[in-house]
Amino acid sequence: MRRRLLVPALVLAVVAACETAPVLAGERPAVPRAAEAPPSPRGSVRVFNAGGSHAPLAVDVAAASATPGRVARAFLNQTRAAASADLRITAREPLASGHTVVRLQESHGGVPVIGGEAVVLVDAQGRVAAASSEVLPGAAPDTTPRLTGEQAQAVALRALTRELGHADLHAQQASLAIYDPRLVGGKGPGRAVLVWDVTVSADSPEPLLRRVLVDAQLGVVALETEAQPAALARTVC
Repeated sequence: MRRRLLVPALVLAVVAACETAPVLAGERPAVPRAAEAPPSPRGSVRVFNAGGSHAPLAVDVAAASATPGRVARAFLNQTRAAASADLRITAREPLASGHTVVRLQESHGGVPVIGGEAVVLVDAQGRVAAASSEVLPGAAPDTTPRLTGEQAQAVALRALTRELGHADLHAQQASLAIYDPRLVGGKGPGRAVLVWDVTVSADSPEPLLRRVLVDAQLGVVALETEAQPAALARTVC
């Protein structure tokens, strides 16, 4: 059965977070320490902008080395220690406001987690203005596959051929990933599994592009969906 993989977007209210709370003449806005924000348990989604006051959070990092990436890393070390080591910076996006969006991807043993990431908004003074994250809620699976990528491609092709009755299907190169339906809103086992991520295409009788996640240990299809990269992307707006 064909399913559409839905990923909950990690959306930060950047415009609101970049605003400054009203301050009386002669006063300086309070800057709470990151330690005042209670740490989140592994796996839960956390979105904040200093309790709605728009006051940024200072992070313990030397001023001379307070690049947005280092500030984001220090913040996650303080508030998401259980998951921080598994998050790798993948992008730094400067905004016109002077803020920088830092994106981090979760991976285990070099294998990326589908839908696992953190987003941290750092202001021009090197403080955290907002953050959001969603990571595996439990232990990661063994990242050594029993199936080869070629075997996973064959499984994907057989499954789609049976479903569609289509003989002219082509499997692109398979890549390893970790899939947990609790992160992306998909169906499947209620735990993280190692999968081969296979894209299958066809040019006729009509264009077709499907994404098939094949369990890398059991050799069965964990999820099959239309291949829509935009549907898997998390955005900051």
